[in-house]
Amino acid sequence: MNIAVCIKQTVDTEAEVGVDAEGRVLTEGQTLVIDPYGEFAVERAVQLVEEHGGEVAVVCIGGDEALPAVRHALSMGAAAGYLIDDRALDAADAAARARVLAAALERVPADLVMGGCKSADTAGAQTMPRVAELLGLPCVQVVTALEADPAAGTARATREIDDGVAVVDVALPAVVT
Repeated sequence: MNIAVCIKQTVDTEAEVGVDAEGRVLTEGQTLVIDPYGEFAVERAVQLVEEHGGEVAVVCIGGDEALPAVRHALSMGAAAGYLIDDRALDAADAAARARVLAAALERVPADLVMGGCKSADTAGAQTMPRVAELLGLPCVQVVTALEADPAAGTARATREIDDGVAVVDVALPAVVT
């Protein structure tokens, strides 16, 4: 089972954060880390690969400053890391980032695509569902537990809903956040 995980470099969630006049998070002088939600996805992806075989690859948009996030994912057990380094994406919105990630993911063989349900810096929760739509894959969001049956080509996701949890069975390939 091959899994691709989209990760993001963000300001450390323990840091005191400021924003500029446009509302963008100020990163200068801040400690940057792998986004905690993406880190959860990498952790579960590595566990699934340990259970079923295969490899985890991570995909990240960013320049040299994002290398620590990719390295962190590799140290967690990912077999490959891809960094999309294009300064034009620095100010890109979720739609543009999703198009770039979807194009990259078309080149990374994956039975499952994972990512954070949102990012700690913007909490927009838009990029991964947009990636799923662009790839023509089903998307299950806000997943708190995930099991996979690669032989059957399915996954079972437990996800948060307003008044509790729901269990969703989804055909693979799929996107899970």
